[in-house]
Formats: sequence, C-alpha cells, structure tokens
Amino acid sequence: MTVLGRQFPVPVRGMNYQPDPSDYSQNRGPPKIYYDSDYYHDDFTALWGALADGHGRQDLKLMAKAMNVNFIRLYNWNPEHDHLSFLRECARLGLSVAVPISNYFLGCVFAEIDCATASPGSWGCNEARAQCGGKVDVLFEAVVNETRQVPNAVAAWTVGNEVDIAASGSCDVPRGCISGKSIEVKLRVISEAVRKLLIAESKADWPAHMLPAITVPTSVVKGGTLCPNMNAGFLCDLHIKLNQDHPHAIPRFIGSFQTYDTGEWITEFVRKTAPTGLNRIGLGSLPLIITEMNHQQGSEMLDEASISARMTACLDQPGRLLGCFWFQLLDKPWYKTNTAGGCKTCSGFNEAGMGIYRLTGPTQIVETTSGKYWDSEANQPATYLIDTIVAKQPLQQIIQEAYGKHAFLNGGVPPAPTPLPAPSPPLPINPPQLIASLPRAPLPPQILLSSPLPPLPFPSEHTQVGQEDAEQQGPPEQAELKGADQSSKLSLVSASHHTRHHKHHQPPVAGATEMFENAGRGSTAGVALVAAIFGAIFALVLAWLLGRHKATFSQVRHEGADEQECGDDADSAGEVSVERAKMPTQSEGLKKGRKNLIDLKARLLAERHAGKSDVSLTATEQLEVHHAEGGQNHLT
Repeated sequence: MTVLGRQFPVPVRGMNYQPDPSDYSQNRGPPKIYYDSDYYHDDFTALWGALADGHGRQDLKLMAKAMNVNFIRLYNWNPEHDHLSFLRECARLGLSVAVPISNYFLGCVFAEIDCATASPGSWGCNEARAQCGGKVDVLFEAVVNETRQVPNAVAAWTVGNEVDIAASGSCDVPRGCISGKSIEVKLRVISEAVRKLLIAESKADWPAHMLPAITVPTSVVKGGTLCPNMNAGFLCDLHIKLNQDHPHAIPRFIGSFQTYDTGEWITEFVRKTAPTGLNRIGLGSLPLIITEMNHQQGSEMLDEASISARMTACLDQPGRLLGCFWFQLLDKPWYKTNTAGGCKTCSGFNEAGMGIYRLTGPTQIVETTSGKYWDSEANQPATYLIDTIVAKQPLQQIIQEAYGKHAFLNGGVPPAPTPLPAPSPPLPINPPQLIASLPRAPLPPQILLSSPLPPLPFPSEHTQVGQEDAEQQGPPEQAELKGADQSSKLSLVSASHHTRHHKHHQPPVAGATEMFENAGRGSTAGVALVAAIFGAIFALVLAWLLGRHKATFSQVRHEGADEQECGDDADSAGEVSVERAKMPTQSEGLKKGRKNLIDLKARLLAERHAGKSDVSLTATEQLEVHHAEGGQNHLT
C-alpha cells in the first residue's frame, strides 16, 4: 500500500523548473554566481518571486495561476543557501516541491563508501571528499533540517537523475563518480543515500503523516538484471533493492521514469509493459510517475495532436499513473547543440528549446544580497539577469488547458494540495514477509475515515485533533491527528468494529438507523433512541403473539372438519351465517369442533376470572371467544 503525505497532490500536474538566465554559460563555474544551479533562495528572488519594490518575474505565480501547475521538480539544492522564503512562497501558492538529492550528493556517497573500502586516492576519493566537505551525513541533515521547517511544501525527495545510464565520469567532480559504474555499485550508492535520508528525517522529527515520497528518476533505456528486456528495466532492480534494505519505507517509494516518446507509447508502457514486468517480480503495487515528459526535436514541436496525446496519457490513467512533470518551463539558450541537431551528449534532442516559454533577452539586472557572491573585478555584489519570457503557442495553451481540466481552481490558483484519496489495493511485494511488520505513518483523518463508515457513537481521546503551527501544517481545516501511529490505528479499529455491529444488528423500525448513528451525541437523542428501541421490540412481540394465536385458533377450528371450504370460511370470517349453518352439506364434525372451541375458551376465561391464573386473556383472545360464541349461537 502506498501512503502519500497530505501535501502530495494527485494527479500531479507537474513542471520541471530550473530558471537559468541567458548568461548562464559565462557564470557557471565556481566562484561564479551560477556555479551550483541553485536559484531557490533569497539571492535569486526576482526570478521566482518579487522583490520588496514589486519587481520580479514571479515564475512561481506564473506556474500556479497561468499554467495550473500543482507540483514543481528541482534539480539542484545547495544546503549552504537559505531556501525558506522560496518554500513558503510555494506553500502559499499551493505548489508542492520535489526537493533533489542530486547526483552530486550521490557522488559524495560513493566517495565515502569507496574511501572506506579501498586504498586512499582510489577513484578520485580524496578529491571528491574534499569537495563534499567532509562527513557526508552533514549534507543530508542540512537539507532535511531546513525543509523540515516548511513540511507542507515538500512532497517528495528525488534521489539522483538517470543514474542508470552508463555514462563515463571522473571523480574529480563528485557527480561523475557514480556514472559508468556497475548496476550493483549504483544500487548500493542509492540505497545508502536513502538510508542517510531516512536517518536525517528521524533526527529532525519530521511529521509522520507528512513524510515526503521517495523516488529515483530513471531513464527508459532497456537494462537491469531482473527486467532486462523492459524499458526502464532498472526500476526492477532498484525497487527490489530498496524494499529489501528499507522495508519500513516501502509505502513511500514511487517508481519514476523519464520519456520523450509519444502519448501512445506512454499509455502502452503504463498499462501493459510496466505492469507485466513489475508483477512478475512482485512489484505490481508500485505506483508510477513521469518525472520528465516532452517531445523529440522536430516538426511535432508544435503538433497539437501529439502534445495533447501526451497530456492525456499523463493525466487520464488514475490508479496506474500519479501524473507527470513537463520538461520544462523555460528554454536554455546557453545549451549548445551539436552538428546532429541534439544536445551535447545525445542526438535527436535539443534541450535548449524544450521550454514552454522562450527567453527574449534581459530586461533587468539585479544585485545579490547575501554577500555570498562578489564581483571582485567591479568590487561589488555580483548581479544576475532577469530575462523576459514569451509563451510558445499552441504548446502553452494545450498544457494549461490539460492541467486546468484536472484542477479544481478558484480564480486560477490551485488549492492547497491534498493526499491520495484512497490507495489502490496492494499486490504482493517481493519478498512478501517484508510487509507483515511495516510501521505505517499515520494518515490524516480524512483519509483514515474516507470509506463510508458511520461516526463513532462517542468522542475518543484517540481522535482529538491538535492545533499545529499554521506555517507547517497549513490551514486549520487541514489539521491532522495529534497522535502517532497507535492513535490513528485505534480510531480506525473502533470505527470498523462499530460498522460490523451496526451491519448485523439493524434497527427494526424505519428511522432507527439514523437515531443509532446519532446515539451519544446528547441526552435528548439518547432518550429518543431508547424509546424507539423499546417501541420496536414491543411491536415485534405483539405481532408474534397475534400470529401465534391465530395459528392456534386455526388449528382448533380445523379439527374434525370434513371439508376444506368450511375451514376456509371459518378462518376468514370467524363466524358462520345462519343460512350456512342450515345448509344440508354442513358437517357435524365442524359443529363439534366449534363447540369444543367455545367450551375451551369459556372454561379458560372462567378460571382466569376466578383468580386461578396470573395471566388474563388478552384483548385478542377475548375477541376470538366472542366471535366463536357468536358462531355457536348460529350453529345451534
């Protein structure tokens, strides 16, 4: 079963966001201003937000309002910067964030493992360790401790980016350490990174019901050892490894892949290819998400049908695909193309022009404010460019409308993200025994009791709702259960027990069901409930007695009867007319039975009236005797 934090929106209407200015290539190496590609802090506010004087491009507002986006994915995150203003602005606009544990971090993890198991200097160990700043755990803890302050904005950790592709690399740059290594080494590094992430979360006391999902973006290249003939086959090896090493985190894992294929290909992969391969190894319950989706370079760049087919495949497969992230919001004009018309490392693609918006040139130069960036030549704070952006049509309109169809918007601004309404029934996970003892992070009340359960009859201390910090927990109406796992489980068990009791003991009269559900909500309702129940019981007993006595009288009337029609007349009327009594076909046996009945009733009545019995004749019995006596008079 997949458990998503309440800040994880479904379907994901995502956007990849890296706002490289047009002069990026001239300022990308340290100590240049763009050296780490991390723009999500106060020094670059004018790109994603607005400055105090109102100037700024406000990319976040553009995505939330104009594009109907509810989730953004980032690629770089330097823990040396302060990202709180960025995260709070995302939370204010209803944008969830996928925070990256980048390939740089994975390179640091590899360097740490290699330095502990090999001779010093192996694989560039010393150089990589020097760049990673010493103990790698500190990097993970710095990322988690900061984002923990705005947990309602952080919905996922993305660990690495397409590390399955066997590219060459040098450990002179940490992110190159893991490239080109064997599948076993890559799996070991990724699993260790996840372990460090989980430990950092535990130390930071991250709210259990808001723990981010964990995903490792993978290419769709065929490969791996378990599903070698499946596109994105690395997913099979990866998630078997993660499940085995971190069974308590299984509910948080999401399988992610990145594709630039057609909408038809995506649909085929999600509905047939992936389920076939994943089910075969026991990963059938693994949810999927597309962390990069775009088109190949060529004429289909502005092909409306092709773009619409991709968006349909992304959003219209509930239960199979959680959604997608479009690659990307902005062009990268600095990204030089090669003679084959593709990017620097692959043919057939041109990342420079894959954005929804093109950059048309700088309109503003903004100074950084933190003091971390300094222009030594000008002896002043470093500056960056704010480029004007223009939407590409019909691309922007198609994506905007597709996302808008799946957004319940008010004025174009997405509401606060909500959790997965109801998890899909889980399929067996390999190995099955891992599931038995899995601790589950408590879900918000609206998920635990989302099935049609009747309300608990009385308040419980396990369902008390606590007020959390508004900044961390979101609006008051989204307050979560104050307790931990046990509180949530007790509430759910109590509700389930109450449902079973209610199902097998239905109230006997109309309207009692509603009163039963409202029992315990006030003294007046309690009295009404008791009265209704006793009234219903009395009605049932009375009906049973009437039916019993009627059957008894009918049996006595039939004793000695020679003809069925005479018995029928006696049952239906309880009396016989004078004319029928005089009919020559009247049976003497019937007369004898009538007389016996009258004698029996008269004797019983006399004994009870004389005080020989504690029970008097009921009104029904007296009426029967009266009718029988009337019948005897006619018969005799």
